[in-house]
Amino acid sequence: MLNRVSVKTGLHAGLILIFLLSFSSVVYSLDYEKSLISTDTEGDRAFPLIKAQSISGNEYENLLDNDNGSSGWIFLHDGKETLSPFDDGWTRKTYTDGKKKVIKYNNRFFDLTMTSEISDSGVYALVTTDFTNNSGDTVKIEPALLLDTFLGEPTGIHFVTGSGTLIQNEIQFDKSEIPDWISSQKDKVSPSLTIFFKSDFSEKPEKIIAANWLLLKQSGFNFEYEKNRSFDNLPFSANDSALFIRYSEHQLKKGESFKIKVLFGINSALPDSKAFSGSSEENKADIQSQNIKLRKFTLERRLAELNSLIDRIDLLLKEESINETAAEEIQKQLEYQEKLKAEYENL
Repeated sequence: MLNRVSVKTGLHAGLILIFLLSFSSVVYSLDYEKSLISTDTEGDRAFPLIKAQSISGNEYENLLDNDNGSSGWIFLHDGKETLSPFDDGWTRKTYTDGKKKVIKYNNRFFDLTMTSEISDSGVYALVTTDFTNNSGDTVKIEPALLLDTFLGEPTGIHFVTGSGTLIQNEIQFDKSEIPDWISSQKDKVSPSLTIFFKSDFSEKPEKIIAANWLLLKQSGFNFEYEKNRSFDNLPFSANDSALFIRYSEHQLKKGESFKIKVLFGINSALPDSKAFSGSSEENKADIQSQNIKLRKFTLERRLAELNSLIDRIDLLLKEESINETAAEEIQKQLEYQEKLKAEYENL
């Protein structure tokens, strides 16, 4: 027979201990004043690789997956889907334009030019993509950007929105629901990456889906959303999350073009209006508060889960007698508490 008092007391004591452990771990990982964002266009990358300077300042860490084709544009042109990295008749070249880095794809139908630039503070990266119709016909183009964020460690955070929503499973945002920004974090000692959707520098998408990367890559515009499905796609990938960002359709005559700007940062505060002008006075130290914010969101969600667990056990303990099934259920919940404790210790 389980002792009801000792179980419940142990749970609440464990909760306090977990809170202290997690908060001390957050403080441990806050030295981000040296972190600066960067982009890499070398190799065969289909989209600029977003990086940030590590805590030590000796190297840059990848904030998007390093695989050449893991992030990139997918677009429908007159109902036909084109998926990056582009081949079969496309040419690719890279070059620099002053401080800007450029990836240019083109064939006899389209030009696709991606230009990345870094803000004066080194905290933000702006990627501007120009779509140009080279064909002799009027075409309709609907673009989407597949972003494969780099979550390689168990202490990482898949996604957090500006409203505080922690995203751990598949989710879809329609245009009216799209958050100001979405952040991800590779692990507890790495800079976080924020993608902005409501700023003077970036276009607002029509829809955003967070789901397993491989499912998004293989399905493209035919992806079938399933609420709360995990980011696993076993046996191919475990916890491999990505964003599928759809933008509005454009009709282009010969020679016409349109631009889509995507703003990235290692600080969730919006940049000032002069961020890329050469005269901005942005404060780089805000990066610390960004990482505190992400860990805080995670902590609050985990505490809510733990409170639900305690409520469940309380209901079981109120039964006049605890049968074998109930005892097994309590044991299972206690084991889950240990799992949560382990996660807290890694925050």
